[in-house]
Amino acid sequence: MPPRAPAERAASKSESRHNQFWYPYRCEHPGCDKQEGLLKCGACNMAMYCGADHQRADWPAHKEECKVFKRLGLRSTFYRDEDMLAAYPLRPSRLDSNARVRRPSAEEAPQCPLCLKSNGEVAMTRTQCCGNALCDTSGEYVLMSYSRDFCERSHDRYTLCGYHGEERECDKSKDWRECPRCLSFGQLPDRLWRGLNAYNFCPLKSTDVPRHSRCDRCDGCQRLYMSGVEGSAFSGGRSLCPRCY
Repeated sequence: MPPRAPAERAASKSESRHNQFWYPYRCEHPGCDKQEGLLKCGACNMAMYCGADHQRADWPAHKEECKVFKRLGLRSTFYRDEDMLAAYPLRPSRLDSNARVRRPSAEEAPQCPLCLKSNGEVAMTRTQCCGNALCDTSGEYVLMSYSRDFCERSHDRYTLCGYHGEERECDKSKDWRECPRCLSFGQLPDRLWRGLNAYNFCPLKSTDVPRHSRCDRCDGCQRLYMSGVEGSAFSGGRSLCPRCY
């Protein structure tokens, strides 16, 4: 069975995945990559540490983002690269994006791995970017609602995998996790949000996830915030959080 997606941490199938993320299973202290006996930060339940010494040493760097994670109620699914690569091996993008996508059978895809709705409860399809099976409810999307409760639409629009499938300058001979253009997409916090949110089948490799880099700093009030979750605006060359625009 593939590793569980962030959606599986939800209390019910209908719970929003807006605040759920993949998080590398490693000690958060820079320079330490231990993956045994880790304990979560008791305040945010996101960052993990191999011991109290590294947690105390890392607190000055983690303190501000910890408040953001806690305020937003973020939830994490921890992963190891070897597990994700075994479940979702590196492979080229679907080269013929105009090809007819064959709907997966119930045996091939018993349920959508993102929202857990069963094949039969909803229609299933395959993504144009990576060919993975997921539910096809985009026809129910209400124009201008900007809802993210539609798996196919959200995967296509809010992930680096979807970007990789659409962007002509991406190297289609590579998986999005190895594509230079995807790995240099936009500003780092936005790139991490698109590569680690719950609309992904698999996340960025942990080596491409720097520590303490998921939050943006507002040019107005100077506080940290997560633009992918909270939204942002640009005015006069400044990036502003929802409080300031």
